[in-house]
Amino acid sequence: MNLDNGFRAHFVVNDSRYIAATLVLRSAEIRASDGLGHLLEHTSFVGAAGDYEASQIKKMHQDYIQESNASTGPGVIQWQALFLPKYLEHVLRLLALTSLEQ
Repeated sequence: MNLDNGFRAHFVVNDSRYIAATLVLRSAEIRASDGLGHLLEHTSFVGAAGDYEASQIKKMHQDYIQESNASTGPGVIQWQALFLPKYLEHVLRLLALTSLEQ
């Protein structure tokens, strides 16, 4: 599904009681796995973002996300999160904060 703002979403239904989400940021400016993108990847869920302090981001991550990971490669950073459906809104907000406003 492509939204009007260019955001693309893929949905796959399974029998798990968890939701798995992956946010992918593509840019020619992400040149290597050892540069600024890699630093952003490693601080995603522990650094300050938006109007939130680092301790608040870390607490939200602990409260809402069961499992998470991030990876960086040439041209792409990916954030993955596994969480219960009741935390969908919180996790999507947290992914947006940590990927776009850090």
